[in-house]
Amino acid sequence: MIALDLPHPIIFLYDADNGQMEIPEYVDGKTIASNRTCVSVGTQASVDGPVTLRLVKKAPKEIVESFIQIFEGVIDSPKKTLSIFTSEGASALEINVRTNHPNIIVWVDNIDVPGSVCIEAN
Repeated sequence: MIALDLPHPIIFLYDADNGQMEIPEYVDGKTIASNRTCVSVGTQASVDGPVTLRLVKKAPKEIVESFIQIFEGVIDSPKKTLSIFTSEGASALEINVRTNHPNIIVWVDNIDVPGSVCIEAN
């Protein structure tokens, strides 16, 4: 888990070694966007405080019970390593996954402007 002040309120999940990675097209009014290679999640801006990020193999029970699930899908991970990146390209968290096509579930504490994001990758 990490807390970051994000000057641009968005994070990205992808395999940094995927040469085919493309940032998903932004959909106005949506917190999340995805394609086969990347998931993006809008967050609260840094003026509203730091954003807490978790990247886990299995989300804790308290997250599942109290957060809102906003995404479930699969992305490509040729090297079986996924990272959360800021819009500046800085890697915040990294996780090894079992397969080249891991299942991704995203939970947030607030559907409109998440201050806390938990991403399960397995």
